[in-house]
This record gives sequence, C-alpha cells and structure tokens, in this order.
Amino acid sequence: MANPCFAMLVLTAVATTCWSQAPPAPPAVTLSHPQPFPCVACTPDELARLRAAWHGTGLEHAAVARRISEAGSALQREVVFPPEGGHHNQWYQCESCQLALETIDARQHRCPRCKRSYTGFPYDNVVYSRAHSRLTRDLSSCAWAYALTGGEKYARRAREILTGYAGRYAKYPITARTWER
Repeated sequence: MANPCFAMLVLTAVATTCWSQAPPAPPAVTLSHPQPFPCVACTPDELARLRAAWHGTGLEHAAVARRISEAGSALQREVVFPPEGGHHNQWYQCESCQLALETIDARQHRCPRCKRSYTGFPYDNVVYSRAHSRLTRDLSSCAWAYALTGGEKYARRAREILTGYAGRYAKYPITARTWER
C-alpha cells in the first residue's frame, strides 16, 4: 500500500499547481461527419423515410399519423406560458393524508380526503411544470408535423412557442427555494 503521507504530498503539489495556473483550454469540439443544418433530430435520409411512411400505410404510417394528429390537437390549444418555472410533483400531496392533491385551478389544490386546501409554492409550481411539459410536447409535435408535411400552420405554432420562451425565459425568477415540511 502506498504511503498515505506521500499521497497527501502529491495531492497538495497537484492542487497547488492547478490553483496557481489558469486551467487549460478545453479541446475544440468537432463532429466526425457534420450534418447539414438545420439538423436537430434526424438526417435527411431519415426524414425522407418518415415522409414516405406518412404517405404509405401500415404501422409506420400509424406512428407518423399519430404525431401529426398530436400537432393538430396542439393547434387547437391556446398557448399560455406559466408565470415561473415548475416543480417536481413529489410535493403535490397532502401533508397529513399523504394523498395526491386534486387541482382545482392553477392556484388552488385540495386533498381529496380531508379537503384541506393548499396554495403557493411548491403546489402552484407543480401545475406550472405540467403546463411547461404540455408546451414542450406541443412544440415537438408541431416541429415534426412541419418537417413531415410542410404545413406552415405547424411551423407557425412551433415558432410561437419557441419565441415565447425565448422572450420570457431569462425573465423567469431564479428560484433556489427549498421546501421543508
């Protein structure tokens, strides 16, 4: 076994050297086979196969049709951005009954057993998290529907959600709140 004093001496020397010098620059990131841009989720060949499935029949067609149908549903919903970030649903339960709360509205949450009401953080933020998830799914569905069909209505909705977040994301409050019971 190595001498623990020697190991400590080596660690001290390394730490002293590292702290007295600037860290090395990270290596440049290069892709082995860069894709033509924009390319976020698939290659042109993969997109061509998905488009062929959209125009075909069978299981592949059903999967693509389902995604385009989801985008159609997204077009029917109003785009409403939550006022702040979300929170994990682990907090969305009654303190005494330990049952999942019922959502009355975005700011009213009630225990189904004891009928105690909850408001504010973190309960409201759990509902906000659901809204953020819905917007993310709608954005993805509309982006795919546009890529597959070329329908401008899908591109407009995807752009509305994406630019909506871009305009407000930096303005969302930074919350380092902890929840203690």
